[in-house]
Amino acid sequence: MKNKLSITIFIICVLSVVITSCEKKPGDADAMLIGKWDQVSLKIINYYDNVKQNETDQSYDAGYIVMEIFDDGTAKKYVNGVISDSFYWDVNGELLLMTGNSGIVQTAEFSVSDNNLTLMWAIQETYDGHIIRSDYMGVYKKQ
Repeated sequence: MKNKLSITIFIICVLSVVITSCEKKPGDADAMLIGKWDQVSLKIINYYDNVKQNETDQSYDAGYIVMEIFDDGTAKKYVNGVISDSFYWDVNGELLLMTGNSGIVQTAEFSVSDNNLTLMWAIQETYDGHIIRSDYMGVYKKQ
């Protein structure tokens, strides 16, 4: 009888660990993305044939550019209080996948904490045999 009770307790403990490990924890990156984010800066570095051409830093007042990420997998971007874009979002490891209404997917590396979000992405094209690339880094603060 004691043996059956020990086995039952062991099975219950194992099942509770398995079940709770499948639940989304508040610290999960995708859960931390939910909310309103003020874009505070944007750094752009332009390259021509992999040679750095220039670098610009832009900063924004709080509330000017806002990204609102909802827990239903949708998001909206506002510029000066007006919706400028809406998209679907998903997380794949360290990548934030943003799919616009046209079906085009933009992928950005991201890091997120309670109050800070950083997105990094690049756009590259070839023109007359030359590679033109722009690297972007957007920094956001949670409202």
